[in-house]
Amino acid sequence: MSYRFAARAARLTLAPSLALLLAACGGGGADAPPPVPVPVPVPPTPVPENLSITAPAIGDIAEPTVFGNSAASLVKLQYSWDFGDGSTVSTEAAPKHVFAKPGDYEVKLRVSNEAGQFKEVKTTVSVNNQAAVRGLECSGVQETGWCWQAPRPTGHALSSIVFATSTTGWRVGAFGEIFKTVDAGQTWARQRSGVTADLQEVVFADDKIGWIRGSNSTLLSTRDGGSTWTALAAPWQFDNDSGKLSILADGSLQYSAYGTVYLSADAGKTWSMGGNGNALVGTAGGAYLSLSGDKLVRYSSVIGTAVDVLQLKDTDGSSFYGYSSSISPVGDKTVIVRARNYGSWDPVTFQYVYRQAVWRSDDAGLSWSRLAATGLANESDLLQLRALDGAAKTLVGQVGGVLYRSEDGGASWAQASPVGTYGVRSVFAQGARVYAQWDYALRYSDDLGRNWKDLTLPASFKGNNYFYSLAFREAGAALMLVDSERGSFVSLNQGASWVLVREGNASAQGSPHSVAFRDAKNGAMVNTRGELFLSADGGKTWTLKRSDLSSGNYYPYSAGRLQFLSAKTGYLLSLDRRLYKTSDGGETWASGLGSTLWTAMGFSDESKGWARTDAGKFWLTRDGSSNWTELTPPPSFSTADLRVDAGTALTAVGSGGGIAQSSDDGKTWTLRYTGLREALNRLYSFDGKVFWVVGAAGTVLRSDDAGLSWTQQRVPVPSQAGLMDIQFLDAKNGWIVGEQGTILVTRDGGKTWTPQASGTRKTLRSVQVMDIRTGWIVGDEGTLLATGTGGN
Repeated sequence: MSYRFAARAARLTLAPSLALLLAACGGGGADAPPPVPVPVPVPPTPVPENLSITAPAIGDIAEPTVFGNSAASLVKLQYSWDFGDGSTVSTEAAPKHVFAKPGDYEVKLRVSNEAGQFKEVKTTVSVNNQAAVRGLECSGVQETGWCWQAPRPTGHALSSIVFATSTTGWRVGAFGEIFKTVDAGQTWARQRSGVTADLQEVVFADDKIGWIRGSNSTLLSTRDGGSTWTALAAPWQFDNDSGKLSILADGSLQYSAYGTVYLSADAGKTWSMGGNGNALVGTAGGAYLSLSGDKLVRYSSVIGTAVDVLQLKDTDGSSFYGYSSSISPVGDKTVIVRARNYGSWDPVTFQYVYRQAVWRSDDAGLSWSRLAATGLANESDLLQLRALDGAAKTLVGQVGGVLYRSEDGGASWAQASPVGTYGVRSVFAQGARVYAQWDYALRYSDDLGRNWKDLTLPASFKGNNYFYSLAFREAGAALMLVDSERGSFVSLNQGASWVLVREGNASAQGSPHSVAFRDAKNGAMVNTRGELFLSADGGKTWTLKRSDLSSGNYYPYSAGRLQFLSAKTGYLLSLDRRLYKTSDGGETWASGLGSTLWTAMGFSDESKGWARTDAGKFWLTRDGSSNWTELTPPPSFSTADLRVDAGTALTAVGSGGGIAQSSDDGKTWTLRYTGLREALNRLYSFDGKVFWVVGAAGTVLRSDDAGLSWTQQRVPVPSQAGLMDIQFLDAKNGWIVGEQGTILVTRDGGKTWTPQASGTRKTLRSVQVMDIRTGWIVGDEGTLLATGTGGN
């Protein structure tokens, strides 16, 4: 059979079976569906070529850092984040990550698609530890640099406060500090002055226009309420706070000091200088008066020609030419002059006899009338007067520590001091109320000085022992109290209530004396009252643990040091001159040295340390203070600091540039050459190989052979300030602190040192750095500085 006939037969044979199969499937014939299309392959989601990470340049361990990326809106992509800190990888498109430690972290992101294609990008995040400095005043902006943990808001003295309204005021102080309040002193916001001079006086014409005077001829001006301050050229060279800056009735400025007056009619841009004399006082009448010998001269303007208006002579023609003469403007055009002679010897009574005279002018010094001034003490002190009414008939004045009162314009006087008060120190009036401060009382009068009542004071002022250190004065629309122990206060309701402006040494946590931290959060502090506190938040708040660490009568800085050598072990030399040890991170402290009194100590690690007794003897321990061996220090200099190393190795530094080493626990000593005579204060080594010493006059010494040889390093210090302490975090990063607020930092292992702004000129005595961002500095007068940014 041919091939063609055989194929046809096969088709015929299969046809019935195929028909049955199609029928069973519900198809066949004309109703059969179209063939199923073959799927077209879907390409993978492309990974963007310009992939990038979005993240803040700076983060903080106290809060999550939020990350994102430019491909987050695309689907079917996988993400793998490596945050550079060894933590678990995240697969989210926009994760939030909390860094456990501060530092600089390289964050990597890998983005891949379903086909296995990927792209990697990275960025760097600097992580700070600013939780402990939030809300504090810092040397840098946005809570960077070094910040005041104590006292608060800063440790600088408050010099002057003024309130332009019942709610808006300014206060100024040392190191260029300016603060403003708009809520009657409840809160204060820092204003940047742009200077570091001590600011001594602030005056405001209204709530926008004001001036500040400071040391080094500093003069600042603002016309926007202090948002910006502009430095002006001041012609005077008086570097003290005895002068007075005033706004006159016509809006011009006047500055007077040491008998010289300066006047500006253009808001302080230019100044004219008047004549010299015992005093030069501008009056509201537009004239200026000056004492010149036994004459009173008058200027129609500050640069006008002097005209004699009054001869200061007695009825017998003798002159009143004395150092106790004074000029007191007491009204719009009213001026009172008091003159007192040097005195003459009376051969009958064998005493010096003094005479005084008082004159009054009601026309700005054009004409004068002499007053009897009966009842006014003839004392050598200057007479300081205040008018209590518009006509200047009721006057109060102080002379010889006694307060006097006149109701006839100065013709007669009577003592106004209440019974039992002595030594009036100041008197001033605000409206109809008169205030006066005596040695043991602060009182006020609402009836022009006839009767006096005790002024209500803040609760912290108890007893009479505070009045000698207390400053009480007017502050524009407010009253001001300043006391170093109890703090600074203002009152805007005539003393009915007071608002704390600045902490004093007697605050709840006291004034820090010794401080040490065992990690970035947990630390201990002993204050000047001998109270021990613990902190669990990096020093922002403190909890009292014990209050029995003070002898009550011993307070040199050297009698106090606190060290943590590990998370559990620490040593404390407290104000009671006893040595304590903790083995539980500061929760408890034990003293196992009996009645021995100590004045200095230092530990190189948990086991090895030294201490000096009250009698000047040195002792050595190598077993964590369980056993002590008396140590003979180097005989050629007075030892200030020691380092105890392994075996029997010791290194000592001290006076006259002295450095000595011993290999037999002090039995013998070998001097090391320094070529210096400056006192050496502190010896430090991070690794037992590279040694550092800091001392007086900016001295920094380095040894790369464990103290055998030394080289001096030049560092930038102000006016050869003494350096007090040094610490390294690792082989590259170290800090030095010292006098005049000096802080130096190195990032290259000590090859170069650069200053960091401390925000103060106080002596800084110890530094402790826990990581690249977190550290503390302890200084004089209760200074405790902290940083969460490495001091930058």
